[in-house]
Amino acid sequence: MFSVPQSSVQTASAGVPATVVAGRVIGFALLAALAAQVIVPVGSVPVTLQTLAVALAGLLLRPREAAAAMVLYVGAGWLGAPVFAAGRAGFVAATGGYLVGFPVAAALISRIGHGRPAGLGRQMAAVALGMGVVFGLGVWWLAVLTGSLSEAVMVGLVPFVWIEPVKAAVAVTLVRGVRQGLGGRAGRV
Repeated sequence: MFSVPQSSVQTASAGVPATVVAGRVIGFALLAALAAQVIVPVGSVPVTLQTLAVALAGLLLRPREAAAAMVLYVGAGWLGAPVFAAGRAGFVAATGGYLVGFPVAAALISRIGHGRPAGLGRQMAAVALGMGVVFGLGVWWLAVLTGSLSEAVMVGLVPFVWIEPVKAAVAVTLVRGVRQGLGGRAGRV
């Protein structure tokens, strides 16, 4: 067998091997792509589990990793991979603003959700702020497309008000459960 001296292994962030970081980034991009396929049609902007994937990336990864995972996901879709809701690809006009918000939200959730104290309230607030970014950019883009802020709010925000807090609670609960299962290890995975 052959072994690689530890000093020759490339590291990315915080001493984590680059291959591990790449695996995390690719894994969460794939999770977002799978989450996009869980669809509840409610109008021009469907309810999917994409924002759950954004929240999980933010809560489990470092800010740069979380943002990179969402950039990879959105970039793959814009370049033609069928990763968006219902297997769509390319720049999807109605959802473009939301997609632009994914990397920003994931990084923001990570940055806020891992501060001290990293308790339940801080994690829920981080996810809420991240989703605020996603929906703020999404509604803004819809308003640009439709020419009406009130129509954009009715189509791009109101149908989601009931489900986003549920997704936030699921994300935080899953992450806290994973960390507890790992022996209560605090911080990022």
